[in-house]
Amino acid sequence: MRKIIERVENIALNLIVKMKRWITNMNNKYIYGDLYSTIDDKSRYKEFLTVEECREWGDYYSNWAKRYKEIMSLFEKIKANHTSETAPIECYCGNSYREINEILRFGYNSDKHLYDKMVDILIMTLCSAPKIKDNIVVYRLVNDAFIKEIIGNNKLSDSIPTREKGFMSTSLLKDIVNIYSDGGSGLYLLKIYVPKGTVGIYVNTVTRRDEEEILLAPNNYLRLIEYPYYDEGYSIKIFECQLISFV
Repeated sequence: MRKIIERVENIALNLIVKMKRWITNMNNKYIYGDLYSTIDDKSRYKEFLTVEECREWGDYYSNWAKRYKEIMSLFEKIKANHTSETAPIECYCGNSYREINEILRFGYNSDKHLYDKMVDILIMTLCSAPKIKDNIVVYRLVNDAFIKEIIGNNKLSDSIPTREKGFMSTSLLKDIVNIYSDGGSGLYLLKIYVPKGTVGIYVNTVTRRDEEEILLAPNNYLRLIEYPYYDEGYSIKIFECQLISFV
């Protein structure tokens, strides 16, 4: 009799678990829409846990970074003055990223002529670098407006990925949350699966950045591949996305 009771209890518990999963899945579908893309084997994507791992991997860009600095130094000498055009990566990562991305996303800026040139030079610079050599995972903090755009595009009857018209600054480390999020208030974390062959650079070989930055070229797309979940350790909601490039 005891075995029968235990078996019935186990069956009941399994049914409850399945029912909870079904309810959760239906609720996610209602809020976020269906998932139209998946990654079969996420273990094929390299995830970085330490600064040392990031810098060892990023050394792949060292020779290119040295050549970049030589070219920009020569450019500056010929031009006879130092301007943002002679240090495009450094300027973008310093203070110019807002203006540059404003041009790309909205087509206007108070100094459009200057930043149009900056956009072109920065794109050419990224194109001159080695492409990303491995499938990797990167992270990016975004605000509520961007998350609403991802969800809205995913819920369309002809679901579409979300286009990022600007350059995409990302980090190899999840610890980016602790640097910029102020405890995650008002922000969300994108966990992005980037395929090898993508146009992008490891910024630290050019200019030192605490967040172990990977800078990706404009006009990439993001597709939701998992329903979001809350990370207790970092106190932030995570959206897993696949990066799609048509280059």
